[in-house]
Amino acid sequence: MIMKLGGQFWLFPPLVFFLAFYYLPLFMVFEIAMSSMFAWQKVLASSLFTRFFLFTIYQAIMTTIFAGVIGTVAGYALAHGKPYGKRILSPALTVPFLLPPISILVGFVLFFEPGGILTSLFGLKFEVFGNPWAIILAHTLYNISVFAKMTESAFKTEPGDLHLIGEMQGANFWRRLKTITLPYVYPTILAASLITFLYAFNSFAIVLLIGEVKYQTLEVMIYIRTRLRLDFMSGAVISIIQLLINMIVVVLYLRYSRKEGAETEGGEYYQPIATRSIRLASTAFILFILILTWFPIISTFIKFFQSYEHATTIQRKQLLSGTFDYLLGTSPLRVIMNTIGFAISTGIIGISIAVMIVLFLQSSHSELNQYLISFFTILPMATSGITISFAILLLFGSDRNFSSLVWIFILAAHLLAALPFVIRSVLTSYGYVPEEMLGVSEMLGADAVRTFRKIVYPFIKKSLTVAFLFASAISVGEFGATYYLSRGEWITVSTAIGKLFNSRYTMLPLFFASLLSLLALSLFMIIEGFGEFDLKV
Repeated sequence: MIMKLGGQFWLFPPLVFFLAFYYLPLFMVFEIAMSSMFAWQKVLASSLFTRFFLFTIYQAIMTTIFAGVIGTVAGYALAHGKPYGKRILSPALTVPFLLPPISILVGFVLFFEPGGILTSLFGLKFEVFGNPWAIILAHTLYNISVFAKMTESAFKTEPGDLHLIGEMQGANFWRRLKTITLPYVYPTILAASLITFLYAFNSFAIVLLIGEVKYQTLEVMIYIRTRLRLDFMSGAVISIIQLLINMIVVVLYLRYSRKEGAETEGGEYYQPIATRSIRLASTAFILFILILTWFPIISTFIKFFQSYEHATTIQRKQLLSGTFDYLLGTSPLRVIMNTIGFAISTGIIGISIAVMIVLFLQSSHSELNQYLISFFTILPMATSGITISFAILLLFGSDRNFSSLVWIFILAAHLLAALPFVIRSVLTSYGYVPEEMLGVSEMLGADAVRTFRKIVYPFIKKSLTVAFLFASAISVGEFGATYYLSRGEWITVSTAIGKLFNSRYTMLPLFFASLLSLLALSLFMIIEGFGEFDLKV
């Protein structure tokens, strides 16, 4: 009985966190949305809502199609094309997805806008602002990595015996591709399509800054209605509509990602022979994709170094001085410290919550409990950062201490963005702990902490490190919730870039964008060194 109570105790802190910062605030959104049918009629009858709702779906579908075609071919090239330098090319293809969208956006605009790098090098002009195809292109370049990484794993585990039978019956490459390969990787392609659709559907920073007023996603609409116009009623209605669509997508994603996992276990894998011409073609294609996806990153660094080179000594000294304090609401140095502080705190608290959940599961011995925990902790993935921030504002915003304690709510929003990945990673590793070892430990009278330290920890310590780093990386790049909640001294590097976006040719925003990319790249390189990185949830 003592053991049982002890196990239940470990679930209490995670339960309080999710109730306080996710479920209760979200209930407030539902309550406001359902309090007036007139608000629903007003929103649904609005031509502006219809236009932006259709645009949100349209750009998400187009992004999924373009990223899907390019990324799936890239995944096949990585898995079976044996490109030269694959150990470098494969991680490099993943990097753009892990970088904060706001830093990618700065480079994207610097490259494409009239007078930018594209115009300077080739004389070509491409209107970025107020152009729906610019939004779709930016989303596509950002999401190619999702398809490439997920389909690469699926292509690697194709059943070799089916291909052998097909070859023996005289089936050529294209016939085997149609009858064996595509049906086998279909669940993975569908799972990658759903998660890409989800990311594009909930896009905020890219659409907010280059869509102007002509193009908005539901996420941008919620921000404008609730934060700028204080129209909480219609904002709540739009939030519920967005949330319902997100939940459908997440449920479908979980279904097909589980199906994919079940189909990739065991067996002899298909390993085709790649000729020199195939290897060269695969290498050329991957390099072409890398050029497309890396140019925003490189553009930012080029512009920063050019700006720094032409700056005077006084201007360089002013980079982190108080020159821009009136725009930021605080000093640039404080902005950097905020970013690092939130990142480290998100990592530490995130893995602490994951460990508490593991300690509870040790004592419960129930697959149902593990399923329920996995389900209820992954739901924040179906809720956008703006909706979470809006919900937090509804529940806590009337408190007179809200402004002074806003850092707590920003940190909570960062945790809600990171926890689905953290908990999934740790629970996956926990699944490899032998049940009989846990049973013997319990029979010998060991408490939950001792069992965790002696038996469970060796199995999950690597995933805890990766989870910490990945949670920190998510925090570093988080934009929506921080942009919505932060005021004055608590802004981060990503939100500072948003504030300074219109002055992107000056040194400070270029410095911030370069710094953000370097932080994310550093964290990714460390994660990649552990060999456990996975884009899936």
